[in-house]
Amino acid sequence: MSKCTKKLPANATLLTTVTALVKGEAPSSLKQKTKTPLAPSVSARYVMQGEKKVISANVTVYINASEDIASLDVYLGQTLINGFLPVYIVYDFTPVIPKKLSSYTFSYEILNVTTALKTYAWNEDPETSRGTETTVQPPVMD
Repeated sequence: MSKCTKKLPANATLLTTVTALVKGEAPSSLKQKTKTPLAPSVSARYVMQGEKKVISANVTVYINASEDIASLDVYLGQTLINGFLPVYIVYDFTPVIPKKLSSYTFSYEILNVTTALKTYAWNEDPETSRGTETTVQPPVMD
């Protein structure tokens, strides 16, 4: 089966391309039962960088272990949808039900005043995860 061609989400702009990826083992109890990718695991917190409040997000995506993923693109939606800022993790994949999953964990930062993110593993050809809703946590005060 051939890979899907990466298609970009509508009304979204590229935030970053993550190339320093380390392939890890996903928990053996984690199963993908359809061709639709699993929703990413996400945590997000405000951090202060000088006078600026920045959102720092940590993301783990779960991808077919037989895939070789060289990079992931992170796109940000331009408008809130039901109170959530959409974030799309875009990569090429083969639409199959994987026997085993690998995990890829990375971080990104955005300068934004939103209080909630909805993160999707994205490939519009035609598979997209259901999305993970994340409330941005307040900064940790010293």
